[in-house]
This record gives sequence, structure tokens and C-alpha cells, in this order.
Amino acid sequence: TEFKPVYTVEGCTFDRNSATYDVKNGDDAGGGAILIQVNPTDTPNTVQVASLHVKNSTFTGNTATGYGGAISTRREADRGNARIYLNVDNSTFDGNRATSAGTGGWRGGGAVWVEGYAWADFTNNVFTGNYSAQYGGAIASNNTVNYSGRTLTLGALREDGTPDPEKSNTFTNNSSNSAGGAVYVGTVSPGDNTNGIYTTVHIYGNTFTKNTTNWGSGGALYVDSGTQRNDLGLEVVGATFTGNQAINSSSSGAVRIYGVPTSFKDCEFANNTTEQSHGGAVWVNRTKRFDMDNVTFTGNTAGAVRNDGWGGAVFINEIPSSFEAAFTWNNVTFEGKPCAVPAGKTVAAALLGDAHAGYTSIHPLTGERRAPFCMMGTCFECLVEIDGQPNRQACLTIVREGMDIKRQYPDKEQER
Repeated sequence: TEFKPVYTVEGCTFDRNSATYDVKNGDDAGGGAILIQVNPTDTPNTVQVASLHVKNSTFTGNTATGYGGAISTRREADRGNARIYLNVDNSTFDGNRATSAGTGGWRGGGAVWVEGYAWADFTNNVFTGNYSAQYGGAIASNNTVNYSGRTLTLGALREDGTPDPEKSNTFTNNSSNSAGGAVYVGTVSPGDNTNGIYTTVHIYGNTFTKNTTNWGSGGALYVDSGTQRNDLGLEVVGATFTGNQAINSSSSGAVRIYGVPTSFKDCEFANNTTEQSHGGAVWVNRTKRFDMDNVTFTGNTAGAVRNDGWGGAVFINEIPSSFEAAFTWNNVTFEGKPCAVPAGKTVAAALLGDAHAGYTSIHPLTGERRAPFCMMGTCFECLVEIDGQPNRQACLTIVREGMDIKRQYPDKEQER
């Protein structure tokens, strides 16, 4: 038996409402404008599934001292017979805030907080200037084992499998103090486990522009489950990430992924930055599967302020052998010495990072040692000999199995 109450909010305006609760003792409140709470039923073989549909509405300057500056879902913990479906369509969220109440638990979702056994769809919404004192400047959700099987979907696909531009959401100038400047889906604490994917995140279309995280990870998006399984936990199709930032000691300018098998397709990352850490656009941690298909990275920077960031576009680390992850490597030789290089790297990147080449050529006039500089094919400082052919631009050549790479010396340079 299912009890399915449906609640609809359409064409409404919510301006500067607030929810506060026992700030003195550190407890948190949620839903500055709307909170929907579903209590479990004691009736045998009965499931209560409440639906909240929010359409064509505006939420401006609402505040919660805890979670969900504008909207929050809530239910009693560890009870699977009370569930919530949240659908938000064609609505605007501007300047909503989830602030810290003290020593309470989860705090997040400057605009929307999705808690408990809840599923949520967001289509054609605009999130601008929302703020969270902890997680998810615009949207946050707690991704825990107690609520396995949930989905969080931003946008929608057309019948041909491409994102529907009329259903895409826009995230601009949202910020969080901790993780996920725009969107956060995470666990109470990161860690490896074997319980599987708890929440599957689908992002179809959507633009993320100038969102920031101040001290955490993921200027635009943070997704964490800590799992070691192959199940696809994050699917991103046709999304654009532009000018997002991880400032101060934060990492991953646009996206941070921890332990979540992930797929990116037809996406663009441009001018995302970290100030002092790694992953100018994306940082992937302890993840067994990470697929990219037709993804473009342009002008992303790691360590823009302190100049010590790794992975200007993508930084992948912490891949323990226990994961049994399958990565493709190419075996090449440099100056006669064998070297294993991840598939997809340019020769220049491989020589600098994997082969520790130091220099790649000798200048024909000055005799100075030269090395790759611009990494975009204009300076010609990266010329090397590949398989006996001189004057090959290392920064424009992708490594392949069995390559024989040698430094370029003046006699070869003169043949150009």
C-alpha cells in the first residue's frame, strides 16, 4: 500500500523569509521558505511517498540557520517507508543563504537542501548568488548509505539522448565555504566502502559560471560517495563550466569527484582556476572509473596564485591497487630508456612528467638546453625526434604504444 500526498507550489513569491531554531544550543533549522517533512508510518506494508512540485516561483533572500535557505526536505532517519519526491521547474533562486547555527550537524544548500530518502529533479531554473556556510552554495544533498538508490537530476534528455536546452539549469555566482560552490552531493565523511552508490547524479546540459568554494573543493560541483564499485554514480552530458574558482587553499576549480564512477560527454571547461592547489578544472580521487568523451579544456589553471598546483585541467590521484582499476598505459622509450605513459597524454607532457626529461632539445645557435614552454604549438621549443623523424612538436603529438623519442640536436634542427 502506498500513500501518495501531492503538494504543488506554483507562481508564488518568497522574499526574505527565515527559519531559525535554538541557535544557543547549536541546533540547525531548515527551509527558509519551505520545508516538507515526511514521517514514517507504523502501518504494516505501507509506504508514504510525498511529492512537492515547485513551478514558476521566485525565491529571494531567504535564510535558514542550517540547511536549505529556500527549500528543504526532511524525514526521520533510517526509515525507508517514508520518501519524498521533489520537482523544481522554471523557478528563480537569488541570494538565498544557509548559515551556520553553531555545533549542529549537516549545513548546506544555500537555496535547496535534499535530505533523507528523497529524489529530486531540477529543470529550467536559475540559481544566482546563493550562499552556504558549509556545503553546496545552491543545492546540497547528503549522500549516505541509509538512503541507497536515490537520484538527483539536473536538466533532462531529449529522445535522441542529447540535453534539452529548454530544461537546462543555470548556476551563476553561487558560493560555499566548504565544498561545492554550486552543487554538493556528499557523505558525512569521505572514505572507502563497499556498500555501493547511494545517490546517482545526472547532469544534462546546465551551465556553471563563476561559482566559488572558499576553503573546500569543487568550485562548481562536488560529488562524493567513497565507493569502490563500477556503478555509474555521476553522469554529465553537455554541461559547461566557465570561470569557476577554488580560492584560498581550496582545490578543483570546477569539479571534485571522490570515489564516484563518472562519465563526462560533450562538456566544456574554460578558465576555471585554483589559487593554491590542484586540479584547475577537475580533481578525481580514489575513483575506479572515469570516462571522458568529446570534452574540451581551455585556459584552466591550477595554482594560479601560489604557482604550485598540479593538473591544470585534470588531476587524478590516490588510485590504490585494491581498486583493480583498469587504466590504459603506453610503453615508450626516451633516449633508449623505457617509460610507461598514460594514454592520451602529449609527448611533451609525458617527457616533463613521466620521463623527467629536464630538457628536450639543444638550441642550434646558442647551444642552450630547451624544453616545452607554451604547450600549444606556437613557440617550437618542444621539438623532438620521434621514431627517427626530427622536428616533431611534442606538445601537439599524442603518445602511442612503442614510440621511440629522442632529444633534438642542432644537426636535426637544421634539417627543418
